[in-house]
Amino acid sequence: ILYQDDNPFLGVIGKEEGTATDSMRDAFKLLYDNWTIGLTLSIPLSSFTSRADYVRAKMELEKSQLELENIEKHIFLDVKNAVRDIETNAKRVQAYRLARELAKERLEAEVKKLNVGLTTNYFVLQYQEGLERERSLELKSLIDYNLAWARLEKAVGSSLEKRNIKISQFNK
Repeated sequence: ILYQDDNPFLGVIGKEEGTATDSMRDAFKLLYDNWTIGLTLSIPLSSFTSRADYVRAKMELEKSQLELENIEKHIFLDVKNAVRDIETNAKRVQAYRLARELAKERLEAEVKKLNVGLTTNYFVLQYQEGLERERSLELKSLIDYNLAWARLEKAVGSSLEKRNIKISQFNK
């Protein structure tokens, strides 16, 4: 019996016994027991398990491909968001730096007015507080800017490489 790709097979089996003279004699006596016909059905059990294994492997491959695609999309979004944050925070740094410089100029002008007696200590203190507030906001924007760069390096995976750190150093 031949199998094609482990598919089930249905075969016909025929068998005749005796000679031609025996057949003629039996035919006249109405005896027909010198031949047999049968069907053979062969279902290889390995085909079911191998097909199931194939389908399972194919589904696992598709699942892995979808997971990889999902990870790639996630990385793309992380990089995109990090770049956007860098651009936004760079503008914030510039704006707060300018605001700090203006607050410093206002304070210097108020100190000059105090020296000639045109203002009071109260107003000078108000301008000093304003300058410190602007310095604080500028520093926070610088921190946010550096954190955005760190998020980009993390998303791209260049943080350790950039600092010449190798993972093998820690596996000892």
